[in-house]
Amino acid sequence: MIISTSLIAIAILIPNLYMTFQNNSNETQTAIIIGAIYPFADAIVLNPSLLGVVLFFRGKVNFLWSLLLIGFILEVVADTAFQYFSLNNDMYTGNPVDILFFWAYVVFSFGLYDHIKIFKKSHDKKNTFDNKENLR
Repeated sequence: MIISTSLIAIAILIPNLYMTFQNNSNETQTAIIIGAIYPFADAIVLNPSLLGVVLFFRGKVNFLWSLLLIGFILEVVADTAFQYFSLNNDMYTGNPVDILFFWAYVVFSFGLYDHIKIFKKSHDKKNTFDNKENLR
């Protein structure tokens, strides 16, 4: 499973790097190198995110982690689309790609809300951590 998620991350990394270095824009070398850092960072984040989502569907990861990992995957997709449109000079304020960033933030927020809801102190003085079935 680790190998398959790594292959997916590499399959996304290689076209992104090719797209970054083979662009015809008049960007400086420094801007191109900084733009190439994003695909590497996205590949590093994507690998454990895919692994965590697979584990969630098998029932081994709780809802908080699944929302955070889905948010990371949305962020990677949004970064890739942003890079593509930026290199083609098609990116503008209000581009539909921005919606992916907003959805990633919404999913992160729901994950945080779920985390706060789970670990909130109860009024009946019962330890919240004793009920391990509801933590999943």
